[in-house]
Amino acid sequence: MTDSRFTIALGANLDVSQVQEKYKLFEDALARASSFTVDLSSINRIDTAGIQLLLAFKKEVQFRSGNVTWTAPAQPFLDVASQLGLAHEFEGH
Repeated sequence: MTDSRFTIALGANLDVSQVQEKYKLFEDALARASSFTVDLSSINRIDTAGIQLLLAFKKEVQFRSGNVTWTAPAQPFLDVASQLGLAHEFEGH
């Protein structure tokens, strides 16, 4: 594992149909780095499974004494996070 920041760009969809694929992406990223920037700007569709995956990733990174920075959340992402009462979890880092 390196100490450099690793950037993860998510696609347009982060819903239950994409969670397994994105889980593998996050798992590979965890093997490479301890600090992450997750680009949320392209998300047009997200559901509770997608939000849950992001929060689990954040928790795992923090457990490993790393950090996550969320950048440029798209409005559909913000809408769902707000509806779930979790928008505060994705403010910066």
